[in-house]
Amino acid sequence: MMISRGLFGWSGPHMRPHMRPHMQPLTPVLEVWEPPESPSPYRGTSAEAIPVEVEEEIEPPPAAVPFSRLFACADRFDWVLMAVGSLAAAAHGTALVVYLHYFAKIVNLLVHDHKDTRAVLFDEFSEVGNYIHNMATFFSGLVIGFYNCWQIALITLATGPFIVAAGGISNIFLHRLAENIQDAYAEAAASIAEQDVEVKRYF
Repeated sequence: MMISRGLFGWSGPHMRPHMRPHMQPLTPVLEVWEPPESPSPYRGTSAEAIPVEVEEEIEPPPAAVPFSRLFACADRFDWVLMAVGSLAAAAHGTALVVYLHYFAKIVNLLVHDHKDTRAVLFDEFSEVGNYIHNMATFFSGLVIGFYNCWQIALITLATGPFIVAAGGISNIFLHRLAENIQDAYAEAAASIAEQDVEVKRYF
């Protein structure tokens, strides 16, 4: 005898469907299965929860501190430093005014309307300009010479003392020659003045 399992339980092989008794299933045939919830692939990023920005409260600015409260925690050493700094600042401000005063006096002396003083100052200033010009030419020539051909520049630098000595000796002789010429002019002027006086006596 074969027993087959139907949709609703166990039944014999020759029993017709309408004659089979109503029986409860021994085991459930169909089970209800619910899939776990999963995020939808079609859900956009815009659907995510957007955090709400909370406005921060603006703190009021602190009240201004009076000047007398700035040194509330200062000790004696701080007071000494503040006094010395104040005196130094006052001296520095006064020194600027004194400097401008003496600078104005020096400028007035330089631009004083005196022909002899102006001529002497012009000669001195021209000598200073010539000295600066010659020294700049000398040092720049040495630098360029060492950069292009250091052998020749080294030979020139080695012979430099002899050139300076020759220039000094020539300067000494020129100075003596100028003194002699000046003395000769002075003697000639004196003799001419004496002759003029003698001529006036005769006439």
